[in-house]
Amino acid sequence: MEKEIKIKTLDAGGNIDIQMIAAKLQLPIATKWEMPLILNYNQKDVHIYQFGSFVFFNFLDKEIKEFINYLEKLLEIEIKTKFEDELTINIVEDIDKNFYMDNNNEILFIKKEIISSEIYALISLSISQSVALERYEQLSDDLEEDIEKIINKYNKYKHFLPIMRNVAIGKALNLIKTRHEIISDIMILDKPSITWEWNVYDELYEILARFFELTRRYKILSHKLDSALESYTVLNEINEGARANFLEFLIVVLIVFEIIMAFFHI
Repeated sequence: MEKEIKIKTLDAGGNIDIQMIAAKLQLPIATKWEMPLILNYNQKDVHIYQFGSFVFFNFLDKEIKEFINYLEKLLEIEIKTKFEDELTINIVEDIDKNFYMDNNNEILFIKKEIISSEIYALISLSISQSVALERYEQLSDDLEEDIEKIINKYNKYKHFLPIMRNVAIGKALNLIKTRHEIISDIMILDKPSITWEWNVYDELYEILARFFELTRRYKILSHKLDSALESYTVLNEINEGARANFLEFLIVVLIVFEIIMAFFHI
């Protein structure tokens, strides 16, 4: 007999203060980075990750909207969800392997005897990482468009570069912050510590990481961010170089002016 669980994940568009939620609801705070804050809403579990993902287990769309509204009132903030993903879990008895992923139908089959809260947590983490990555992938696309706009602007007003505001340095700092968030918050480069406790957990996380293409997507994203940072660095050097040349020109003009003034005084 099969048991089916529908999982839906939403990205909150930014980090979520799960410590504040826990404090207001008087709940214990998760101590490991990969562990979410787990809330029970309408007798159903929802996992909340600090890097900005909600994972709903068997929620109807109406219930998801109600929960988001509830959380907005609790935290007194506005939550704008944009990216989402879904996965179906089938818990079965007659399966040869511990896990089997049906990539075409996006169904994960799990042997009933190994199902546990840790299994659910790993599934929840991997799909939440995938949705959070999607947010940063969109950000990298926006960065490419932004760089093109700055290049066009610099080319159009190249004679005014010395007195134009240097936007490239601020963009570069924001990009470095973004890279730090991906590495330190989503922790794509690190496996959850629980995978070291039992090889079955490690096997499951590997299956999910391949299904959501976490490593491949991170490498592509990392390459795009590196290219964007290099572009901003070059644009900053161009701006600073133009400003330095302009200052040198002003110094020469002032020296010539002083010489002329001194000559007339003589």
